[in-house]
Amino acid sequence: MNEFSKSVVSLVYNRKSSYSVINIYVISIFTDQGLTPYTEYHYALVVINTVGSTKSDFTFAMTSPSIPEGITAPLAEVRPNQLDTIYLTWQDPDEPNGKKIFMLST
Repeated sequence: MNEFSKSVVSLVYNRKSSYSVINIYVISIFTDQGLTPYTEYHYALVVINTVGSTKSDFTFAMTSPSIPEGITAPLAEVRPNQLDTIYLTWQDPDEPNGKKIFMLST
């Protein structure tokens, strides 16, 4: 391989609304770790050689959902004029980590 046939391959990826670039000099596999559950990530390749450069379109990947985090206990209230009824109120989880289907109080 002579110097004119060498290429620089860069991986451009979106992580939490900011784009980062990693230079990869040997075409290989990139593993993105420490990702947030239920989040879409964007990836593209940029190849540069002595003649110029080209960039691929972005591909999109979504991480799997995970269990919700940051759940607090519901607030229970008994009203003086309705002693046979308990009213429960609660907050959404801090991190839903997926699409909320329903909340169940037991």
